[in-house]
Amino acid sequence: MFTKPRLAWCAALLVLWLAACSNEARTRELETLPDASALKAQPAPPPVEEPRLLDDSCTVAADCQVKDVGNCCGRMPACVNRAVQPDHAGLQAECAKEGRAGICGFQELSGCQCVEERCVGIPAGTGGDVR
Repeated sequence: MFTKPRLAWCAALLVLWLAACSNEARTRELETLPDASALKAQPAPPPVEEPRLLDDSCTVAADCQVKDVGNCCGRMPACVNRAVQPDHAGLQAECAKEGRAGICGFQELSGCQCVEERCVGIPAGTGGDVR
């Protein structure tokens, strides 16, 4: 049969063979991973649409009014200063030029209050007290 030295030699060869197979599989696995430089070359995702900054300053509630300020989806009611004149055509042109779309849907407002010198919307059906 096998002698101890011969058995040790066979075991050593088996271990080397298994290590080589394992290393070869790991090398193939690493070769399939994308190159880090390729990951950096991918284009950045489009920027998230930021709301247009409209004047919402006030000193009393009478300075505020619910107006359709619009967004890239269409209608968007918001509480703004009475003097604000939303530019719907300009907004839609900007959205089309940049290929942006807005979030459709909004909360209906029943009015506005002046809170900490900012116009704040009163959601419809809440009784009108916003603090």
